[in-house]
Amino acid sequence: MPASPGFAFATIGVNHGHIHDQTRVMQEAGCWLKSFYAPEDDLAAAYAEAFADARRVVDERVVAFPIGREHPVDRGWRSEMREAEGTA
Repeated sequence: MPASPGFAFATIGVNHGHIHDQTRVMQEAGCWLKSFYAPEDDLAAAYAEAFADARRVVDERVVAFPIGREHPVDRGWRSEMREAEGTA
């Protein structure tokens, strides 16, 4: 099946090995990687080398549509944002 036009996305949780495959699958589907968040410098360097078009962001809260493993405790601010917006 040919790739179709997609959308921009970002990644989080690059400390999980499968994120490279997830990123490639998204790109093969026609999406483009815009940015990524990784607090670990060594993992960020490896990910940036594999996906050179993406920029590293220093705060995961700027990532609006992430792929990757999400820990509810680590990402609790999303629930707080939805509550504040009245969309919870």
